[in-house]
Amino acid sequence: MKLERERGAQLALSGRVGQQTFAMSVLNDLVLTDGTRLFKTAMFVRSGNGDDDFRASACEGQSSVFSSDAIAKFWMRFLGCTFLVVPRVATERFFKSTLDFISDAVAEPTVKAEMYEHLQSQMKSNARMFAPQTFIQDFVPEEYQQPYRDHLESERIPLTQFRKDVCDIEKTLERKLFKTRRGGMISVPTDAEDIIEIREEDILVKDQVARVK
Repeated sequence: MKLERERGAQLALSGRVGQQTFAMSVLNDLVLTDGTRLFKTAMFVRSGNGDDDFRASACEGQSSVFSSDAIAKFWMRFLGCTFLVVPRVATERFFKSTLDFISDAVAEPTVKAEMYEHLQSQMKSNARMFAPQTFIQDFVPEEYQQPYRDHLESERIPLTQFRKDVCDIEKTLERKLFKTRRGGMISVPTDAEDIIEIREEDILVKDQVARVK
């Protein structure tokens, strides 16, 4: 471990009843307290008797997940480590990156709508595991499959299966749909419902147009 040590004092009662006093000792090497700053840590777990029978995990708190500085290269190239991305982060990154692709790279409004609906459906499904490669094959039109793969690769989002956890995008997935008498539809996230004002003769959307789909 690489951590920031702390100093502290420890009190203990000493002496007989009625004549007790506090003995105080100063400790200079306290570790893993509530205030300790932990920068790096590694754990090695023995799985057998052989020289190579162990698993190792390391945490680098001073570098971002996709950092390209020297320490990150040391972990990946020299030690052969791979990044472990927690499910909620993997899910959120895939979801947001896919939304960006649909908004910026897909031209046809109908294709935009279909891909968006498939994305919402797959994120809301009860399936515990999610595979981006399967999503591409099943729900992305053929002409957009390779550009979409290239987009995910540029965002460093793997196509391999991961465990789905939508806790960080749950509010975004929940939407409220307003239907008008003449067939219009307005869909907004439930956490932004206040941008819609229902009036006697019309509906006011209190927001700015970012994109037209």
